This record gives sequence, structure tokens and C-alpha cells, in this order.
Amino acid sequence: MKKICILSVLFFFTLGLLAQNNNTEYWRDLGYKAKLKGDIESSIKNYKKILEIDNEDYDAKLALANLYYSQKDFEESLNYYKLIYKIDNKDVETLNGFGRCYYKLGELDKSTYYFQRAIEYLPSYIQQYFDLAHIFIEKGELDSAR
Repeated sequence: MKKICILSVLFFFTLGLLAQNNNTEYWRDLGYKAKLKGDIESSIKNYKKILEIDNEDYDAKLALANLYYSQKDFEESLNYYKLIYKIDNKDVETLNGFGRCYYKLGELDKSTYYFQRAIEYLPSYIQQYFDLAHIFIEKGELDSAR
């Protein structure tokens, strides 16, 4: 009888762990906490777990794009922004992400294009104007920067 009780407890404990591991919110919480601690590699692994469970998860893709950007891995950041862009080519966070990445990669014309698109969809967001002005200054287009 004692063995049956122990086995039952172990079974339900294991079942609970399996359910928890397939829960995107569990991995999202771990990813967020790792990011707050500065453990970017663990954060990336946890957000990737979310995409293994639900490959359409917008927040995980955006978090990964931003995490790779913070690591200065602009190509990988672009890959995650592109996943979002395929589904929603008017997503302002993605358009601004493209603009920032292309700027860091020295592709100023592409960067300009994406910041201008972001402004079309969300003209009240001030930061993208500053980002665009920096690009115009770097291109020597001071009138446009103003």
C-alpha cells in the first residue's frame, strides 16, 4: 500500500512537471526573470522554448529580436523581426526594429525606409523621429534631419 501511495505521488508530480514545461507562460516568466538578472543566454533559451510550443507566439519572437539586438547580433535580431513581419507588415515595433538593425549594419537607406514606414503607421511616437534624424545627419542630409 505504501508503494502505491508513493508511486501515485510521483506520478502526479511528474504529470505536473510535464504540464508546466509545456506552458508558454512558465517559460515566458523564466525568460523575463533571466533577462532581469542579466542572463541573456538563459533568457534566449527560455523564449525559444516558447516557440517550440507555439511557433506563432508574437511576444516570444519580439523578445528574441530585442535580446539578440542587445547582444549586438543584428542579423539574428533581423531574423526574428522578419518572422513577425511575415504575419504583420504594419507592426510598428518590427518596423522600428528593422530600422535600428539596418542602421547598426550600416545600411542607412534600408534603415530610413523602415523608420519612415513606422512613422506612417504611428506618427505620434517621437523616438522614431529622433532615430530617423540621426540617420539623415549621418547621411549629411541636414535639411531632412530637421
